Amino acid sequence: MKRIVISSLIVLVNIVIQSTIFPYIRIYDIQPNSMLIIVVIYGILRGDVEGGIFGFFSGLLVDVFFAKYIGLNALLGMLVGYFCGKPFRDFNYENYILPVVSVAVATLLYNFAFYFINYFFKGELDYVYYLYKIILPETIYNVVLCVPLYTLIFFINQKLEDYEKRNGLF
Repeated sequence: MKRIVISSLIVLVNIVIQSTIFPYIRIYDIQPNSMLIIVVIYGILRGDVEGGIFGFFSGLLVDVFFAKYIGLNALLGMLVGYFCGKPFRDFNYENYILPVVSVAVATLLYNFAFYFINYFFKGELDYVYYLYKIILPETIYNVVLCVPLYTLIFFINQKLEDYEKRNGLF
């Protein structure tokens, strides 16, 4: 129960920060997608099922507050959380290389899927512009923000796991 409350607080604090602080730290009109970073990190630390569930609800909240369509970010967040949690069962969680690479790949794939669903099917075929002006800068921004967020969420996850082991919940 405590993990659900803490995870919900992480998502809510992320939404507040993403809507209040991140618009003021834009670089070339690009802001980081902290929801995606947190979903990737949560998927790596907690596994595929919890990562998918966390990604779905995080994406749904982003859809409700920021998106034109309800469900697109929820679907993409669920897929990212699930696939980032799938291969990392015996991973050294203190290694920062895998989360950084995973965030970079997830950001690229997430934005490619977002482009094809939102723009390509509408007939807007300016893919090169979207790649160089949005996808690549956001990927770089997310990679830079990944390290402090991974450190924070890893610390929170360790404390929750210690609590669960002490109380026989694990």
